[in-house]
Amino acid sequence: MTKSEISIIRKALLKIDEWERNYYAKLPEVNRTPSEKYLSSIQSLFSKKHESRFTPRRAAAIIIIAALIAGLVGCAFVFRKPILNFIEEKWGDDTKMTLPDGYKERIEVAYMPSYVPEGYLQFDRVIDDRIVEVNYAKYDKIISYSQYAPTNASIIYDTEDAPYEVAYIGDQAVYYISKYNDYGLIWEDGDYTYSMTIPNELPWEEVEKIILSIKAVES
Repeated sequence: MTKSEISIIRKALLKIDEWERNYYAKLPEVNRTPSEKYLSSIQSLFSKKHESRFTPRRAAAIIIIAALIAGLVGCAFVFRKPILNFIEEKWGDDTKMTLPDGYKERIEVAYMPSYVPEGYLQFDRVIDDRIVEVNYAKYDKIISYSQYAPTNASIIYDTEDAPYEVAYIGDQAVYYISKYNDYGLIWEDGDYTYSMTIPNELPWEEVEKIILSIKAVES
C-alpha cells in the first residue's frame, strides 16, 4: 500500500467520523429515566464473567464491519486510481519529486490539453522525446503545461509554507499547491510525469476541464 493510498483511507475515515459527530450533535436531548428492567440487564452484564462466545449476532456484526471496510477500500482503490508514486526529497525549503524505475525512458506518445480557458492563446510549444511543453497567455497571466519522461527529469517546488494536497480530477489523483497566485499541479499516469501551473484566480473547475481534456496528439 502506497503513502497516497494510506492518506486517502485516512481522509475518508476522518470525513465519516466528522459526519457522525455532526449528526449526533444535532440530535435533540431526551430526558428519559431508564427502566428497572434496563438497569437490571446492565447490572447482570457487569456481574457475569467475561466469556468469548461466537453467537449469530456477533457473526452478523463482524460481517457488517467487514462490509464497511471493504466499501471504504473500494471507494479508495476501485472508484479512484490513486497513482502517485512520487519520491519526495526535502531540499531546504523545496521539495524534489522524482519517480522510481519502471516508467517510460522517453516520450513515445505526446499528450496535450485540447481545452484552455477563454481568452488564453498558445504562444509556445515544444514536442520531442524528452519533454512536451505548451504555454498559453492572456495578458500577463500564463498557463504552462508539461509532460516529461520520468527517467530524464525531476520536479522541484517551493513548499516552505504551502504543503501539497491531494485532489482527484476524474479518476486521476494529483498533487497541487497554491502559491505565488498560481496553482502548481503534478501527477503521473504510470508512464509519464505531468505538471501544470495555472492562475489561481480561475475557478478550480477550469483546472479540471484542462486536465480532463488532455489527449494524445500527433507530433
